[in-house]
Amino acid sequence: KQLDSSGHVLGYFNQDNKTWNMNIFNFGKLGVDYNINNRNTISLNGMMMAGKFQITDNQVFSVLDKNGAETFSGKRVNDQHAAFQNYNGQIYYKKTYPRAGRELTADANYNHTNSDNGFLFTTYGYQPDTLNITNSFQKNTGKSYADQYVFQLDYTDPMSETRKFEAGVKMYYKNSSSQNTAQKATSSQDYYKPDSSLTNHYIIDDMINAAYVNYNDKTIWNINYQAGLRFERSYYKGTIADKNLSFSYNYPSTASDILKSLFPGIYFSKKVTGGHEFQLNFSRKINRPNFFQLMPFVMFADRQNYRIGNPQLKPEFKNIAEFNYNKTFTTGSYLGSLYGRYEEQPITDVAYPSLTDPTVLVNTTVNGRNSFRYGTEHTYKQTFFKSLDVTLNANVYYIYIKGIVDPTQPEVTAKGFAFNAKTTLSYKLPKSWTLQLNGNYESPKILLLGYTLPMYSADFSVNKMFGTKWILNATLSDIFNTRRMGTKYTTPFYTQDLMRRRETRYVRFTATYLFGKMDASIFKRGKQMRNQNDQGNQDGLDFGR
Repeated sequence: KQLDSSGHVLGYFNQDNKTWNMNIFNFGKLGVDYNINNRNTISLNGMMMAGKFQITDNQVFSVLDKNGAETFSGKRVNDQHAAFQNYNGQIYYKKTYPRAGRELTADANYNHTNSDNGFLFTTYGYQPDTLNITNSFQKNTGKSYADQYVFQLDYTDPMSETRKFEAGVKMYYKNSSSQNTAQKATSSQDYYKPDSSLTNHYIIDDMINAAYVNYNDKTIWNINYQAGLRFERSYYKGTIADKNLSFSYNYPSTASDILKSLFPGIYFSKKVTGGHEFQLNFSRKINRPNFFQLMPFVMFADRQNYRIGNPQLKPEFKNIAEFNYNKTFTTGSYLGSLYGRYEEQPITDVAYPSLTDPTVLVNTTVNGRNSFRYGTEHTYKQTFFKSLDVTLNANVYYIYIKGIVDPTQPEVTAKGFAFNAKTTLSYKLPKSWTLQLNGNYESPKILLLGYTLPMYSADFSVNKMFGTKWILNATLSDIFNTRRMGTKYTTPFYTQDLMRRRETRYVRFTATYLFGKMDASIFKRGKQMRNQNDQGNQDGLDFGR
């Protein structure tokens, strides 16, 4: 719906989408351990991953005047193809000591990723009662690469049965380059012209050096506590090579932003007779934008919208306080929480008119000024009849967020309540059969310019264990075909309702065969390798291992 400055309707835009996807992934990992002696071990690990994506999105749209009469209609076909390769190498060293649990580990990691992608947007437009046909074509091609280096050193010392000391350092550096070339044509694909507004070449340098220390003990009245502090030196610079522009941040650069480099955390817990436990936690965390939020490639597009990453995004900082109560009993448990969160420069989704064409909305992600959230969450688990396991979860919270979406418009404030609920029912039948039903609901959630649409779905699965080696599973995902994501944006100039699905209802069959001896250390090292690629949520107690 499009509005004028007085809020009167100027017209409508309706659209239906149908999308076809094909994804192919290949993955391989090899690891070798060498025991130098009974106290020293060195490991070499390598991982390779590759994938291809092909997506065809068919769109049918219509433009209506304020009275609902059609003035323009058409169809659009979006063809996307992409491929990527990822290579990872790791050297891991571990030294143990006579005291159980005391150890020193060192980890050196290298990761390389490259990708290619292409888009072809073909639009056919028709005007009613005329022979006028408007065709347009847009072709985007892109490529990217990234080299990442990580070194981490960790020391753990259980000083006694109740005391434990941990410390470590980490160095992280990533250099990446992404190029996107856009061309447009009308009437015929034989005459493409460059589109400078969507053509870019970004070079990004990202460096993080950090050190942490952590200590836990049992104090007076048998209250357990864990306290930690992480200091982090962050540097980020993005350069638009084809436009001679750059943007960066550097924490800490002055004494005033020292808090953007300190991440403390302290956790108290007290157990009392009768299965009761009380917890009080305070922490500060950092959440960095992910790849899709940063990369300036068009993620999807139609005649009125396109979504693109924002390479100027900065991290968001979360200050968290929680009070938890946990009760365990013979056949179940209950966990209740009260929490409050204050966020600095929170990352949030927005939409605003394109500078080159105000009738087209740019969907992207920006940093708000600040936000706070408080709420309560409850989880209840219970076993009935020794065969039926029930888990219920509910989370209710209030959001307040403030920020600037469009530099030409005043600051925006949004606030409101939201909630989500989940339930899991699992029933064990004789002869190793298990039935499971999952359901979840997420209410609308406040955004800077609107809110998300409610999300709800249910899944059902049947699991059968044959002996100790074979596991067969059948899953019906999204039983009622309701799972989808969406937003509603409202401004003085337009309103927009947007809904998308990643996939529709489907049935999946899997067969698993277990062989060999399970070695948990392999999966631990695999997790560490994956975490080298994720510099996201981290608190003050360690590096998010």
